[in-house]
Amino acid sequence: MTTRRLLSFQRLLGMVVTMLCLLGIAAYSTMPRQEDPSFPYRAGLVSVVYPGASAADIERLVLQPLTDELRQVEELDYSQGIARTGVALLSLRLKDTIYETDPAWDRVRRAMDRARRDFPDDVGLMALDDRLIDIPAIVLAVAGSPSVTELTAVAERLKQNLGDISGLSRVELDGDSDEQITLALEDDPIPLVLRSREGTAISLERLLSVNIYNRQGDAIPLAALASVDTRWEAAVMYSRNGVPINTVAANLVTGFSFSQALDGMNRALESDPLPPGTRLELGGDAKGSGDANSALLKAAPIGILLLLFFLLLQFNSFRRVGIILLTVPLATVGIFPGLVLSGSPFGFQSLLGVIALVGIVVNNAIVLLDVMDRELDNGHDIFNAVRKAVEQRTRPILLTTATTVAGLLPLAFSSSTLWPPMAWAIISGLLASTVLTLLMIPAVCSLLIKVPVAEPDNSPA
Repeated sequence: MTTRRLLSFQRLLGMVVTMLCLLGIAAYSTMPRQEDPSFPYRAGLVSVVYPGASAADIERLVLQPLTDELRQVEELDYSQGIARTGVALLSLRLKDTIYETDPAWDRVRRAMDRARRDFPDDVGLMALDDRLIDIPAIVLAVAGSPSVTELTAVAERLKQNLGDISGLSRVELDGDSDEQITLALEDDPIPLVLRSREGTAISLERLLSVNIYNRQGDAIPLAALASVDTRWEAAVMYSRNGVPINTVAANLVTGFSFSQALDGMNRALESDPLPPGTRLELGGDAKGSGDANSALLKAAPIGILLLLFFLLLQFNSFRRVGIILLTVPLATVGIFPGLVLSGSPFGFQSLLGVIALVGIVVNNAIVLLDVMDRELDNGHDIFNAVRKAVEQRTRPILLTTATTVAGLLPLAFSSSTLWPPMAWAIISGLLASTVLTLLMIPAVCSLLIKVPVAEPDNSPA
């Protein structure tokens, strides 16, 4: 009745539609443009220059007070420090829940200013670069031992293990085993850095026999000029939240997944485990991917509960809701073959497509059951009601599936690494679910839906 009244005012309806179109065009022309989606920069790097200071002094006088102050910044996830001779580097990472990063980086800068008050007076420039992007796909952090040499040895083993995996490239050890000696000439210490291919394997006797050359090029034994007091110090010191660590970073070859790389590393560690007291932590894109999948799976139950609520509200029958949800496992029959045939990995984007697919595939069963219930209300038996539902809704269901697949094909064949896994998961799952729904749902309805038999009109009271 309301539709007929609206159609009687065709000119007015045409003017309203025209005005809405013009308003849409005007809104589009005045909207701010954004070529690329905004990217929250959660990685930063603090650099502090301290000329002439050893790595141990940098760790004690610069990194430690700076780390203590940064712990007060709630938005900060972790800090990872590197102490080298004359310079301190501190990698920072904001929590994944932080999207407004500029205020968080401002609080980091205020913490840096507070920490600078505790620095020695001769500490030089301190700067923060808050526009970094994490590059390594896999980062392994080894911690637990206070000895830098032991951590370096364990990190070297992990580097070798990752290097033996064919799907990884650019396997790098952040740090080296170079060490330095300090020469004390009377009361004036002279910092002298010696680098050798032998590293810590070189004997102190050979170090003390080093020659110093004057301007004329004459070799003068060091022992003839100074009394030498030697002690080993780490040339580079790494820390994460104040705990000594060493890290190994690697990137993935195209077509190789995080799980394959980590499985290969775990097999190597099973045959040759880490020394007692050391622990291994995962970082990089591998950790970020795992965190994203976990967050998505935690939110999925909310969507499932809402889906159940609206289905029960519509059909008021647990049996009918169960039949509708049967289409979800039917969709999974096609998801994984589709990903395999298209060469797409199963990761966060594929999981996102699977969750979106759940809300799509149930529509076909909803349409079939809605028509079937109307036919049952008209007095048809269950077999005729199911037959009419299939006859009336097969073509709309197939057309809906075809248009959805056609809309996703540009994403599926795009050169991006972001969209094809999600698109192929939806396409393959939707095709399989559509065919199986038209075959399975009518059969299941015929078996499970019970129609009450009406009593005859002349039955005794």
